[in-house]
Amino acid sequence: MILADNNSIPIVWTINARVDNYLKWGNVLRSDINTEAVHEFRKASRKLMVVLELFRAEGQVPKVLDQIKYWQKKFGPLRDVHVISSMIGDNQILKDICEKSAKEQSEIIISNRENLLDTGFKADFNTAVENILMMVESDPSVFFLRMRYYWSEKYKKLIAHLEKPTSNNFKSLHKLRVKYKMVRYPIEFIQSAGLLDGGDDPDLKYWQELLGKIHDCKIILDWSSNHNDVVHTEHIVEKSDRLIRQFNSKITVFKKFLQDNNKRMFTLF
Repeated sequence: MILADNNSIPIVWTINARVDNYLKWGNVLRSDINTEAVHEFRKASRKLMVVLELFRAEGQVPKVLDQIKYWQKKFGPLRDVHVISSMIGDNQILKDICEKSAKEQSEIIISNRENLLDTGFKADFNTAVENILMMVESDPSVFFLRMRYYWSEKYKKLIAHLEKPTSNNFKSLHKLRVKYKMVRYPIEFIQSAGLLDGGDDPDLKYWQELLGKIHDCKIILDWSSNHNDVVHTEHIVEKSDRLIRQFNSKITVFKKFLQDNNKRMFTLF
């Protein structure tokens, strides 16, 4: 039982790795807004927020969380344009539309970019992280007890959503994808710390990617409704239908996968 091991080192190391990755991609975006950086920054934001949520009542953490959430959402529309651009093929008219949209979204961000990782945020951020690390180092059980509660709540919400009769439409599958991330990231954190039996599990990524591909179809279908004269979406509709059928055909496997990981996580506590 890890709570009894009283070992803070792997937890501290993994928190620091999450912090460094967030700062790395944030600093890239301060000078160069590119497809990879936008994607990696938003992903790093979500992974770091899982840690911060465990300590959201502590000191500067609420203010820091608000800023991280703000920028994670701020880059969302540009990320959507990048997704659309990767799915439209060689249609030059659509490429031109995407380039224009990407430029417009980039300009919106550039106009406010000096506030990304600014001096005030970094001061609050460093204070929040230092306090969290001090708490973990002095009593590692604090981290595990809070993670147990966090995991339990997110897992229950995910399972409850899966049981809804409308869980296979676009809107519901997007909510499912978001809820799944909230259970996937804690598992990946514990795996990165080397504290979870079984090592890396490729299925964690498989389910996220499958749900992500469905959501990508939704993004381009929504976008296409504004460009009916140049966009033909029959192949996207067919693709989304195929992916949804694929997910529904494996829903029992998905539930079993979640149940197994719930058991794995609770071996920690």
